[in-house]
Amino acid sequence: GGSVRDLLIGKQDIKDIDLLMASGSEDVARAFAAAIGGSFFFLDEERRITRIVKHTDADILQFDFTNFEGPDLNADLARRDFTMNAIALDLRAFITNASLDGLIDPFHGREDVRNRLIRVTRPGVLEEDPLRLLRAVRFAATLGFTIEEGTVDQIRQHAKLIARPSPERVRDELFLILAERNAERHLMLMDSLGLLSPLFPELEPLRLFAPGKYHVHDVLTHSIKTAGYMDNVLDELPTLSLDHGNTVRAHLEERLEHLVPRKAALRFACLIHDNAKPETFSNVDGHVRFHGHDNLGAEKAVSICRRFKLSKDTEKAVSRVIRQHMRLFNLSAPGGP
Repeated sequence: GGSVRDLLIGKQDIKDIDLLMASGSEDVARAFAAAIGGSFFFLDEERRITRIVKHTDADILQFDFTNFEGPDLNADLARRDFTMNAIALDLRAFITNASLDGLIDPFHGREDVRNRLIRVTRPGVLEEDPLRLLRAVRFAATLGFTIEEGTVDQIRQHAKLIARPSPERVRDELFLILAERNAERHLMLMDSLGLLSPLFPELEPLRLFAPGKYHVHDVLTHSIKTAGYMDNVLDELPTLSLDHGNTVRAHLEERLEHLVPRKAALRFACLIHDNAKPETFSNVDGHVRFHGHDNLGAEKAVSICRRFKLSKDTEKAVSRVIRQHMRLFNLSAPGGP
């Protein structure tokens, strides 16, 4: 799976390893946990999928153990989402000779890794677990790979299914995307694939809505670009403030909850900050106004956060940013606030 892909990429700090065997994986996992002083628990008791977590001074290491699903290894690999994740290696041989020559690669995933392509293993794999629709974008964001054209077509064909997985699973994939640079590019990719509107119906009224002289783009594009501007701000922090740049950067790296660093929560707030503009729009004698869109937008943001099962800390941070986002504009007014 992913750990073999990461070895092919040349990643050095692999912390998540999947181990697969014909049978007896639970017994092996228990023995392994005892040998390394790790914590053993079931991920899926019915399917006997187990996880060992080992805390070290620097990292958390995770090992998942499972039996073949299907008659043999090839049948199990055929269940995987993308070719780059449907590769296996013989662990005993790898430990002995540290070589990747003996890969078990029925879907030519090694070639796709070499070409930096995300390709489904077979037709129907996206419908079996619609979260894979979003996982394709997440891998594009975290690995810098490109989604293969045939896979793009399949994602667009089934995009509306992305509303089916549990909110928690969708949230985790979404915030892995938002934690990365180039969030603008990958939010635009989500929109081009038809994944953004099913997840954020509140943003659909912003599409093609561009009233007033201050909007160069429609409000949806403006919102996505606002999330993208964070890259520029992070790059310019040392110039903006020599005294406080490192402090701000460290603050944004803090985690509000699992998989949600503050920088990802801030990009999330950027994406939804103008969600109330259509309801608050007025045009009096050519003067376009959105009075109260900050307060109403913050209230709507709370509902969005709760829909994605975000923590109270994340909900508070996101809604507060949206409620206060006009204050910077007011501070820049001629003559001061």
